Amino acid sequence: MRANQFTPLAQTALRLAQETAGELGHSYVGSEHLLLGILGSGDSGARRCLTEQGISAEQVKKSLVDLVGRGLSGLPPSQGLTPRARRIIELAAGECAQSGGSSVSTEHLLLGILRENGCMAMRIMTSLGINTDRLRTAVLQRAGGVQPRFTMRDGTPRPAPAREEPVRSKVLDQFTRSLNSLAREGKL
Repeated sequence: MRANQFTPLAQTALRLAQETAGELGHSYVGSEHLLLGILGSGDSGARRCLTEQGISAEQVKKSLVDLVGRGLSGLPPSQGLTPRARRIIELAAGECAQSGGSSVSTEHLLLGILRENGCMAMRIMTSLGINTDRLRTAVLQRAGGVQPRFTMRDGTPRPAPAREEPVRSKVLDQFTRSLNSLAREGKL
């Protein structure tokens, strides 16, 4: 992805992730560094969602050092982004495209982290007692007032949409048969 496909705050978060990895002496930039970058990226919506859930940069950094340790600080990360961090950025771009956005924001980056279940950032947030489903809902709401598909505004489950019959065409009917229709008629 090109840098201009990211909002200024998302660019700051990515830069801070790289700087944090260097400060901690890590030779890579992982999901945990992206999380720290988001937390340091100024007054972004993603940062506000994280702090509202009780996450601070200090807590994440302490957990990261406890889990991974420190290396020789001051050197830039020689290995660059880990495969998971790359995937998170790809997921963020997908979230951006799905929401109709033109630039990847910090909210999209955080949603990418939340979709990458086994990553270190998710392990850190879970160890800090964060309800990641609640965090995802908060990020979605902040990112554009989007309500998750599974709940109503008051938190009750959203009813399943009524199933519509598929549109039939003469060509489709001529060369295929509907297994669903045959099953309903008991002809399978």
